[in-house]
Amino acid sequence: MRLLATVICVEEAVKIVGYADLLDVKDPSKGSLGAPDIETVRDIKKAVGSAPLSVALGDLDSGTVELGLSMASAGADIIKIGLADNSRQEAVDVFKALKKRLPPKARVVAAAYADAGYHQFFSPLGLPSFAVEASADGILIDTFEKSGKKLFDFLSARELVSIISTARDLKLMTALAGSLDVDDIEDVALASPGFVGFRSAITISGNRNGRGVDLCKVSLLKDRLVKAVAGPQP
Repeated sequence: MRLLATVICVEEAVKIVGYADLLDVKDPSKGSLGAPDIETVRDIKKAVGSAPLSVALGDLDSGTVELGLSMASAGADIIKIGLADNSRQEAVDVFKALKKRLPPKARVVAAAYADAGYHQFFSPLGLPSFAVEASADGILIDTFEKSGKKLFDFLSARELVSIISTARDLKLMTALAGSLDVDDIEDVALASPGFVGFRSAITISGNRNGRGVDLCKVSLLKDRLVKAVAGPQP
């Protein structure tokens, strides 16, 4: 499991670029997967150089393809697209259209929400099969609502293990997020995703919308992730 740390500006990115395994850029004020300004992505990429960058596009809509192409041009290596109340075929068509026009090295991740049942959104249980059908490179399970509840309030560890295991067997990138903090790492480790994403847990204020990240919090998360992967020590 590797650390995915969400940043909102150049200053945050530069501060933790050597500590996070993957820098993620989004605008939390626009929702769970709020798309940042293209200039922000461009400036961050310029500042962090060859460090890989993932960027959120928001939920899939009619502008997803063009926005994805713009983000890739600005420096996004991985593009995350949320699946809300779209039809499956519509979403498949958009993903394929984007993949066809992206540079070969750019990867696309399909994101579904753990609390999808409350909103009649696309279920995360079908995420691995959707990713294969849509030619996506990976999956992310997050939470849509950011109101105090977290990933495990909506999906059990058993369900997450099943989804991640299926995706891994299909050679997909995997990631879990959803208001997680350091005390959730051992539970997340049961599913063993490729990446675990954090925002509120790394900010100085503890608020996902707050500006400024705490390097000590980032280091603690990274350390706990490493220890969780290693397992109990004799």
